[in-house]
Amino acid sequence: MPDFSLMISIVLAAIISFFVLFKPLFMEKQARYFQSDTENDVFSESLSVLEMITELETDHRMGKVSREDFDALSLEYKHLYLKKKAEENA
Repeated sequence: MPDFSLMISIVLAAIISFFVLFKPLFMEKQARYFQSDTENDVFSESLSVLEMITELETDHRMGKVSREDFDALSLEYKHLYLKKKAEENA
């Protein structure tokens, strides 16, 4: 006499497996979490310089950049940021 609980478990496992494997193929494409802004799509040189400053600070904290190099580069990048920001606002 076959074990009915085992047969029921196998059938349920097959049904669940089918839905897990094949349901994504029939689903609609979901919307993006964030809608793109036109401002974010435009390249900003001043923003890229700020990112360079952030990376420099991270490298300094990790010990990849000496204090003297950090001070010199940080000052240079900050001057470059102010210059680019002034150009963007003009």
